[in-house]
Amino acid sequence: MRKQLYADAIAYFEKLEKKHAYQENKAKWQGRSETEIENIQRKKEYARLAVEALRQMEE
Repeated sequence: MRKQLYADAIAYFEKLEKKHAYQENKAKWQGRSETEIENIQRKKEYARLAVEALRQMEE
């Protein structure tokens, strides 16, 4: 059960990281402000860090 929770959480944050990467590219393409792009990059980084932390806890 616990392993499944970790797997689900990792999958969620990986998906979130990909979503933010897409949003970042879209924002750059649309010429949005640097502040908006930096906020998206920060969210993407938080998602990546969450995945790393969950993988370490899972081991």
